Amino acid sequence: MNQFSVESKPMTTMAATAFVDSNNANVVVCTENHENDVGPTDHLAL
Repeated sequence: MNQFSVESKPMTTMAATAFVDSNNANVVVCTENHENDVGPTDHLAL
């Protein structure tokens, strides 16, 4: 359930990437080691 489109980026090379949740207008910081901790947003469901 992707709430918005995200460009394909190599998450393995990025320590942390900030994504903006358009529905909540909040900045969600996602780390490659805590993808599952994001919860409801679930935008990293690859």
